[in-house]
Amino acid sequence: MRVKESLPDRIFLIIVYAIMGLIALVCLYPFYYSIVISFNEGVDAMQGGIYFWPRAFTLENYALVFSDTMIITAFLMTVLRTVVGTVAALLFNSLFAYALSRKSLIGRKWYIYIGMFTMYFWGGIIPLFLLIRTLGMLDSFWVYIIPNLSGFFTVLIFIAFYNELPASILESAKIDGANEWTIYLRIVLPISTAVLATVALFSGVAHWNSWIETHLYISDMRLQTMPYVLVRMINQGLAEEQLRASGQLLAFGATGGSTLTGNAVRMATMVVAVVPIMLIYPFLQRYFVKGIMLGAVKE
Repeated sequence: MRVKESLPDRIFLIIVYAIMGLIALVCLYPFYYSIVISFNEGVDAMQGGIYFWPRAFTLENYALVFSDTMIITAFLMTVLRTVVGTVAALLFNSLFAYALSRKSLIGRKWYIYIGMFTMYFWGGIIPLFLLIRTLGMLDSFWVYIIPNLSGFFTVLIFIAFYNELPASILESAKIDGANEWTIYLRIVLPISTAVLATVALFSGVAHWNSWIETHLYISDMRLQTMPYVLVRMINQGLAEEQLRASGQLLAFGATGGSTLTGNAVRMATMVVAVVPIMLIYPFLQRYFVKGIMLGAVKE
C-alpha cells in the first residue's frame, strides 16, 4: 500500500528534483554544445549565437576527421590499448586478489599492508620514467599495459567479492579433487560477473582517457593514442588563437572557400573520442552498482 506523501515531503522532493535536474543540465550541456558545434559550419560557428542546434548543418568536420590517417591510427591504437589493457588487468587483478583472499596464504597480511602502502605513496614520475627506460619499454606498446596492470584499490574490490563467496562451495570443490587453478577458473570466475564488469568499466575508461603515457614515453607516431592527439590539437588551437587575428581561419590544407575552422574540427574529434566509451557504459550499468557495493554491508 502506497504511503500518502505530505505537502512538506512533496515540496522537498520538488526542490531535490529541481536541484538534481540543474546539476545534470550543467554537466551535460557542455558535451551537447560540443556536438552541436561539431555539426555546424566552422565559419558560421565563429559568429556565435549557437546554443541548442546547428545553425548551418554540415558533415565536413567529421569528413576531415575520418580522412586524417593520424587520427584513425590513434583511434585504432586507443581501441587496442583499451581492449588488451582491460583484459590483462581483469586477469591479473582477479588472480592476485584470489590469492590474497585465501586465509592459508603465508604472509597474507604483509602483502595487503604493502599493497595498501602503494595506494598512498609512490616514487614519483622521474623514478618511474627511469624504470620504464631501464626496462626498455620506451616507444613500446607494452608501456600502456604493464605499468597499469594493477591498482590495489581494484584488488580490494575483488577481495571484498571473494570474501562474500560461501566457503562451502570452495571446500566441496577441494573435496572433489579440484586444485586452486581449477577452483579459480571454473568456479570463481564464472560467478564473478558483477565485479568483473565493474573493474572492466574502471580499467577501460582509464585506458581510453589516458594520454600521459603517450606524452612521456612515446615518440613513435604509430603508437600515439586518441586522447593525446586531442590534447595536442587543443594546445595547438589555443596557441594559434593567441597568434592569429580575430576571424582569421585556421589552415587545414583546404582550398579557398573552406568553412573549416580549428575549433569545429576539435569538437568533432572530441565527439569521436568520447562517444564509443559512452555507448559501452549502458551495457555494464546494471552490474556497476552491484559490483561496487560488494562487501559494503555486513550481516
